[in-house]
Amino acid sequence: MSNKKDVLARRRKIVAILRGIVLVTGIYQIINEPLVGLAILLSLVAISFPAFVSRGRIKAMPLEFELILFIMVVLQLVIGETLNFYDHVPYYDKLVHFMLPFFLGFIAAMFAYTMQATGSLKASLVPTMFVVVMVALGIGAIWEIIEYLSDVFLGTYLQGSLTASPLVDTMNDMIFDLAGGIFGALLVLRYVKRDGKNKKSRLRALAQEIKNDF
Repeated sequence: MSNKKDVLARRRKIVAILRGIVLVTGIYQIINEPLVGLAILLSLVAISFPAFVSRGRIKAMPLEFELILFIMVVLQLVIGETLNFYDHVPYYDKLVHFMLPFFLGFIAAMFAYTMQATGSLKASLVPTMFVVVMVALGIGAIWEIIEYLSDVFLGTYLQGSLTASPLVDTMNDMIFDLAGGIFGALLVLRYVKRDGKNKKSRLRALAQEIKNDF
């Protein structure tokens, strides 16, 4: 039991450090790139105060989800945009295209498992994971459409990368989106197989948190 408490305590410290990084970066970017800075600060508020943002519909964010969401913000906005890794580090965008759907797939799969464990979802878990993966891929496809429309109508250069043409880059991005979603769903299935029958496991506790808070 103490080991679990130590793990949670370490995760809380990591979340606190990430909050500080995101806050400092957001303030810095407000001065240099106001839109990016605003996006960073809004992300910080949304993750840290879900009850305020959702008008009480979400009471709190499970610690694991909070940690995941902060890592997503750091990868996308802090490292990618503020440190400009997208323009200067080859294949960094592919890492992000894998990691973000991976995290989204994991979170969505945990929601699906919670609904199944609490009787709100009658479908078996494996077909549900397939739907989760398709949702992760769909979100990636929507982002690619946004990039295309931005390049066409706003004159930006979001498509393409340091190593590929716009078309090849888009298709590679979607492949990485799919792979990330699959790995996220498989990770949850692994946890379910290992800890699903243990009523005292962190998996069961996390499912209960999701049920209570959402």
